[in-house]
Amino acid sequence: MASRVGEGSFFSFYLPALASESEKNKKGEFREKIVNGKETVLLVDDEQSVIDVCSEMLVSLGYEVISVQKGKDALDILKQDDINIDLVILDMIMPEMSGLKVFKQIKSISPEMKVLLASGYSQKNDVEKLIRQSSDGFIQKPFDVARLSKRVMSCLESDIPPMS
Repeated sequence: MASRVGEGSFFSFYLPALASESEKNKKGEFREKIVNGKETVLLVDDEQSVIDVCSEMLVSLGYEVISVQKGKDALDILKQDDINIDLVILDMIMPEMSGLKVFKQIKSISPEMKVLLASGYSQKNDVEKLIRQSSDGFIQKPFDVARLSKRVMSCLESDIPPMS
């Protein structure tokens, strides 16, 4: 505290920064571990800034990334025999061809393809329906590298039967 007559007072408060209990274990260490991979991920998002940031995160985790801004381009890549895609991260809200349409076509091309749905909007209607039908997974935007790491690995490791 600092005070001067006629000038007022100045107070400084120093509070410790605390992580929430969900982020820390009993020893005070962070629970979420970043998991690296080596698979190939097809990233589909209409926003270049999202592609740039997400691609950088995925590459830092060890993944090879192919990115496109249109659903049609993603489908064209999946139809190529010489490209092996292990996971598709698919934005649900896109112009021209919605994520729902792209998702259905991906599953018709390759029923076993793992698809991680991504959206900045809350999980309503189409997204909830797709999650129930496909059980591939969902990640809410914005996300950090730890959450992305966890969701990608969860999708890649799951032995989910194809959508019927």
